Amino acid sequence: MTFLAVRAALLAKPKTMRGWIFLAGVLATLLVAALAVRQPVFFRFLDSKVYDTLLRAEYSGSGGTPDNPVIIDIDEQSLARFGQWPWPRYRVGLLVRKLQEQGAAGICLDMFFPEPDRTSLNVVREDIR
Repeated sequence: MTFLAVRAALLAKPKTMRGWIFLAGVLATLLVAALAVRQPVFFRFLDSKVYDTLLRAEYSGSGGTPDNPVIIDIDEQSLARFGQWPWPRYRVGLLVRKLQEQGAAGICLDMFFPEPDRTSLNVVREDIR
């Protein structure tokens, strides 16, 4: 059956075909819902492949993914040059800015700052007063 023949059949008897179209839509919806709940191994594999392809396409425009991650460690030489740890937040901010200027794709800091910075100029000014 050609497309024009199917179209002519649907237009000739629209009221009788509505039920079949509705039933086909309900069955397709139930099938997709069952596959989403059950998640067969093949579909999980296919989903992973599509995800990997999308990630590769995203990074291909920016020069690709780096071959190896680079870990920046604060060593004894850095501590001797810039002072003891914890460094003031402005110094950590300068380090992050320099990493961005060097073209880092992502930066992760394995630290958190739960308290106010005791070495900021505002805090030091209040301490002096």
